[in-house]
This record gives sequence, structure tokens and C-alpha cells, in this order.
Amino acid sequence: MGLLGIPVFAGGTAGVQVILKPSFGYLIGFIFGAYATGKVLEISKNKT
Repeated sequence: MGLLGIPVFAGGTAGVQVILKPSFGYLIGFIFGAYATGKVLEISKNKT
């Protein structure tokens, strides 16, 4: 939503220029980290 121009990021920022900031890497990394954590938990549940 923020990339489409809706000001949802910190400080009311939005748009493509947000991608060039270091904090955007944190947001993308958080998504991948959450996915990886979910996969690890999913795998560990099946082991008894």
C-alpha cells in the first residue's frame, strides 16, 4: 500500500522513494524472517 502512494510508513511517507531507504530492507527482511520461522516451526511440529 505504501508503494502505491498511501502514506502508511513512519513519518507519513509513501511512494517509490521509500525503497531507497535502509529501513525498507528491514521491512523486507522481516517478511522473509517470518516465513522462515513459520517453516521451521511447521517442520518441527511433525517430529515426535
